[in-house]
Amino acid sequence: MPVQQRELLEKQANLLMTGANVRRKRETEIF
Repeated sequence: MPVQQRELLEKQANLLMTGANVRRKRETEIF
C-alpha cells in the first residue's frame, strides 16, 4: 500500500473519530 494512501486513510479515520467525539460532546451539553 502506498504511503500517501495510508496517510489519507489515517486522516479520514481521525476525522471520523473527532466528528463522533464532537457530536457526543454536543449531545452531553444539550442534556
